[in-house]
Amino acid sequence: MSEPVTPSIGQLLAGLRAGRGLDLGKAAEALRCDRAIIEALEADRYADLGAAVFARGHLRRYAEFLGAPVDELLARWSAEEGAKQALPDLTRAPQAPRVIDTRRWGRLLAAVAGALAIGLAAWWILQGAGLRDAPRAAAPVAAPVAAPAVQATAAQAPAAQPAPPPVAPVTVAPAPTATPAPTPVAAAGEVVLAFTTQADCWAEVFDAQGGRRLYQIIRAGQRVTATGRPPLRVTLGRGDVTRFELDGRVTALPADAVRDAVARFEVTASGALRALPPVPAPAASSAPASSTSTPASPTAAESR
Repeated sequence: MSEPVTPSIGQLLAGLRAGRGLDLGKAAEALRCDRAIIEALEADRYADLGAAVFARGHLRRYAEFLGAPVDELLARWSAEEGAKQALPDLTRAPQAPRVIDTRRWGRLLAAVAGALAIGLAAWWILQGAGLRDAPRAAAPVAAPVAAPAVQATAAQAPAAQPAPPPVAPVTVAPAPTATPAPTPVAAAGEVVLAFTTQADCWAEVFDAQGGRRLYQIIRAGQRVTATGRPPLRVTLGRGDVTRFELDGRVTALPADAVRDAVARFEVTASGALRALPPVPAPAASSAPASSTSTPASPTAAESR
């Protein structure tokens, strides 16, 4: 007797959708996403959804919408499909060259020189005061030449007070100076982009020649920078929780650049931000409706 065949993740999702009386179009409309994403999920075509972080996010959102056991499905997906997803090669991410900040060293030397000058001035003033007070205190009291009775009276007089010890000079230590955090230096014609995210976020930046300037996962609370010659094309997996800076200025993303939490926009040569159209969805397959499923946009949990 043959063993029962375990349905795939996509087949389970398709069965749950059918049980709720929803077709592909209504499920996609309820999740506000493309129908092709649902079809790819229910057909187990996760490669059509892009990077693993996006496929995992779509699967989580669709499973939550259908009321499926999210943690069990994600654990099964990681075991079956996670090993097939290629990890990004972060060793090829460009790094901005480190440049010695001569102005910082100049300020540090100026602070040290000023502190030494103040210390020498204080020592000179205190040393001069000690030289003026010492002769007066050390001057002996001359006894007058008089009769023996007068000499006895002088002998009973109190002895002169000894001279006070010289005052040691006071040296003023230089005040510590704060070392500014290193900032990336852009070449002529390039701009500096900075990203700070509240949740794990996938980030890609390409320059005008198609060169990859950034390609990595930004961890929650981490600040990552990239430089390049505009126009620059930027993709953020969690654009809804990412702060964007352009040449050190916090800049708001265009409202129409964020779709399903994913932000795609372009930084023009004039410094303006322009929303990019969404990535074209893969062609719909001829698989039956029972093998299709609904996608969802990546969230903060998917980037972990």
